[in-house]
Amino acid sequence: MSTPLISCIMPVCNGEKYILEALESVMAQSYPLTEVIVVDDGSTDGTEQIVRTFGDRVRYLGRENAGPTIARNTGIAAATGDVIAFIDSDDVWSSDRLAVQFADMVSEPPVEVSVCLIKNFFEPGFEPATEFERNHPKNGPMPGHLSTGMLVWKKTMERIGVFNPALSHGSSTDWFLRARKAGVKDRLVSEILVHRRIHGENLSMRNADRSRDQFLAIIKASLDRRREGESA
Repeated sequence: MSTPLISCIMPVCNGEKYILEALESVMAQSYPLTEVIVVDDGSTDGTEQIVRTFGDRVRYLGRENAGPTIARNTGIAAATGDVIAFIDSDDVWSSDRLAVQFADMVSEPPVEVSVCLIKNFFEPGFEPATEFERNHPKNGPMPGHLSTGMLVWKKTMERIGVFNPALSHGSSTDWFLRARKAGVKDRLVSEILVHRRIHGENLSMRNADRSRDQFLAIIKASLDRRREGESA
């Protein structure tokens, strides 16, 4: 098949410390056709100036702060590619991330979503302090059923709907549950292609209690949808 354009969407808020490395990892992709969209969610630091150094290789979209979920949805609406990938502004991609996952999507049998492995790496001072923490499964390779680990056809995203804007946490989990209920097939690529930086300011860490509460609400909503389907 012909090589489709992949739109790479990056939400960011005050990401000047790490965004350069994140963008360089996107620019270094071996996949030949990419559109890079940065949605600046109300940054007050030097984020915009760093993004502007890439010139027309990056589309910069500024907006008032509304959270990463709405920023990702803003990027989806602006994307012109046939396939969509997401990257957080503090993460790093392997150089063959897009090539490997797209090849997997179109291999037999084809799937609508490819998911890769994600592995944490640590900024100095935030390394696991004990052997238990170092060996904890969350610090090993994990299936990336998150926005940052997925490669998805845009038409699939349009059919299932964008990420739930009411969820500041767990919107990816909610999306995958909705997609699977609709019969969307995904497949795991058993390669570490996304490297997630742990630095103490990660949103999931700063708002752990809210993240847990929203995750539980997502699971309940999914079970309610399943019960409604069974009773219909």
